[in-house]
Amino acid sequence: MTATLIARARAGDPEAECELVQTNAAQLRRYLDRRMGSHMRRTVSAADLGQEIFARVFAALKTMPTGADARTFRRWLYRHADWVLSNHGNAARHWRGESAAGARSDVAEPQPSAGAVTRGDEAAWLHALVERLPGRYADVVRLRLAGLAFAEIANRLGIREETARQRHARVLRTLRDQTDESVD
Repeated sequence: MTATLIARARAGDPEAECELVQTNAAQLRRYLDRRMGSHMRRTVSAADLGQEIFARVFAALKTMPTGADARTFRRWLYRHADWVLSNHGNAARHWRGESAAGARSDVAEPQPSAGAVTRGDEAAWLHALVERLPGRYADVVRLRLAGLAFAEIANRLGIREETARQRHARVLRTLRDQTDESVD
């Protein structure tokens, strides 16, 4: 790869861009394979990341220094690769697989969908759980989910603050125990 090839790609020559991709694709793929975690592999393929990286680099070629060589191009390629990996890594952290709405068939009707669990899925699942709670526990959980402090909850419900804390803790323990049982 020479500086003239990079200069041709900067000028918009598609053949030069294709040659740059062919020259660097295998090495970039190995780099991505080493850097991608298991969460990210579930959400995106290395080939897709490679395409996104090359698209970003070619869009930024005009800002690359004049007379850039192969080493400079690779530095840019890996810098963009790190940015893309970081962006996709953040998104992959929130991806949980199948929709949570159907996680427990006795709580909510199964809703088949693949992809990121949306806040709506989580909210629907959580509201279905709260509806199954006895009234005195459900009230505490609803108010806590609304962002109220335990002192405010106690004041609204006419109970002691410690009672509100205990009811909330009991619900969390029960949910944790039920979740542990369903995993086993």
